[in-house]
Amino acid sequence: MDAAAKSSPIGLCVLCGLPGAGKSTLAQRLKERQTSCSIVIISYDDVMGDGAFKEQALLECREVSCQSENQGGREMSPWKRHRQQLLQCLETLIITLLAPSALRPPNGKADETWKRLVQCLESQGLVSDGEDSEISSRSINVRSSPVYFILDDNFYYQSMRYEVFQLARKYSLGFCQLYLQCPVDCCLMRNKERQNGVTDRTIILMDSKLERPNPEKNTWEKNSLILDSSNMDDFHGRITSLMNEALENPVMALGDDSEEKVRDDALTLQDISHFGDWDLKTTALCI
Repeated sequence: MDAAAKSSPIGLCVLCGLPGAGKSTLAQRLKERQTSCSIVIISYDDVMGDGAFKEQALLECREVSCQSENQGGREMSPWKRHRQQLLQCLETLIITLLAPSALRPPNGKADETWKRLVQCLESQGLVSDGEDSEISSRSINVRSSPVYFILDDNFYYQSMRYEVFQLARKYSLGFCQLYLQCPVDCCLMRNKERQNGVTDRTIILMDSKLERPNPEKNTWEKNSLILDSSNMDDFHGRITSLMNEALENPVMALGDDSEEKVRDDALTLQDISHFGDWDLKTTALCI
């Protein structure tokens, strides 16, 4: 697996910020302009599907904790479950790329999240088209250049981003973060122009809770850029340098007895717990 990773480097880029900040526009510009690697955009909105994001549906689940079944015996919320399913699908994709083989769904079951992910990958040429309506197996189109997955989501809590970092650490992948900051008033204005925008209250609440990347406090966030959405044309050089550096210096896997791993995992549990409380008490802020 190490040899495969070296011959075909893989990077994970977390793209975070408020709804309307311009994340999807930035991701598309990177895909069009990047020449040193193949960019694959995974939009959480598209892959998780409308059912995971409808505010009214999530309001009906507010009495259900976001914590897992193993934490106090409480049921996992549908929104949290969707996010975990997507992470599991992403891990399956990474494993397939590191040791090229047929791409098959986790546990052999092609659920809706998996189907939408495969369709997303097909549309960007990473996997072959197929006639199988269940999308149970696809062929990876092997590329000689590195592959960078840009994960387009709000990622408003550190714990959400840290889950992606853990995936990069597990498989020694490149990892970086792009935080696109934009004034709330601007996000509200752009949101009103969207067909499926969220409520103003959701954006305002998310802004009050959003945990921006903090490289000085969290060493795992060292490969991060905080970008001003008003100067998007000036980003390309800085982002390219960051992504290349992350690929050249992949996250090193840690042993189970590592002090750093124990400390980081303890921190993650605390973060997961508190964003579970946030989901319980307010409108879900995943859009």
